[in-house]
Amino acid sequence: MVLGTVALGALATALAPPGVAAICWIWGAIAVIDVTRLWAARRH
Repeated sequence: MVLGTVALGALATALAPPGVAAICWIWGAIAVIDVTRLWAARRH
């Protein structure tokens, strides 16, 4: 999951203008945080 997000971010950085790449990285970071929070909540 995290590796896929990093790969998408790297691909977006390579292909997109800087502004679009930054938005993609922000969305990726939000997705990682959400998944981590859900995983931690499920573990407790």
